[in-house]
Amino acid sequence: MRRKPILILCTLNAVVAVVVLGICLPKLLAKPSQQITQPQSKAKTDTPAPELWAKAINASDARETLFYLNQIEDQAFKKAQIETALQQLISDTATPGLPLNRLNTYSSFITICGQLAQSRDDLDSLILLAQQQTLSITLKEAALRSCIEACVRLYQIDQDPLLHATAYNLIDSTYTEQGTSLSDLAYQADWHLHNNDMLSDERLERFQQKLLGAVQAPDSTQSTQLVCLNILNTPSNQHLASNEALYDLYERTPSNDTKASILSFFVNKKDPGTEIWLSERQATSPRIEQLQLTALEALRSSGEEQPVGNIH
Repeated sequence: MRRKPILILCTLNAVVAVVVLGICLPKLLAKPSQQITQPQSKAKTDTPAPELWAKAINASDARETLFYLNQIEDQAFKKAQIETALQQLISDTATPGLPLNRLNTYSSFITICGQLAQSRDDLDSLILLAQQQTLSITLKEAALRSCIEACVRLYQIDQDPLLHATAYNLIDSTYTEQGTSLSDLAYQADWHLHNNDMLSDERLERFQQKLLGAVQAPDSTQSTQLVCLNILNTPSNQHLASNEALYDLYERTPSNDTKASILSFFVNKKDPGTEIWLSERQATSPRIEQLQLTALEALRSSGEEQPVGNIH
């Protein structure tokens, strides 16, 4: 009689053992493959920072430079190395002759410099680069962008009034670069400050007048007119430009891109008077004819609440 309970108990133990083995065996078999992949995830930290820096400074393009810079985990080391490289760039009078790969490398350094900045004092190198007359325009643009973006980021943290002055002075000095893309970038930089609540009411008023002046000035470049028209073509600025001034610009500009931007402005503004003016215009090319017809159709169906996009 005692053998029967013992036999039942042994049978149950055997069943439990089989079940446990069935659950655990796949996990045991899978463990080696998981261990194989673990060293790959640690590869980022295995390479010493000086070696990564050497690869970054000798990279063939900006993407490769950023790839190595982003792997340097020692932020203090990275910041110090970039600062040294930029100071060398500032003191080097031969920078206009830099080959393309070096321009890309230094552009990456300039971008990271702005991202690593922790206070106004960390922006001095970027300011000097943006204002250095002999420097490549590629690097001057990169320095202006990086510095303004850093000013906005830092201002959102501690509202340091010095950041206002820094941004304003740098942008004002860039406006003097007439006939270059730097001047166009100055308009975009001021607008970026406005969108991030860093533009005083007084400066905003001057900026808006500057926009109107650039659009209407006979000697403005096409790129400057397009930049300013795009900024004016926003809900908060559409009331600034008079229809008559844009009518005049439309008639005298030879640029189809400028005409397209003006038509986009009128469509978004939804002014009924514009439809009459536009219907009387004689197209000067197939593209302009198509643009005008597209704008007329949009104006006639302007009951939609959402503004249309740019006409291309």
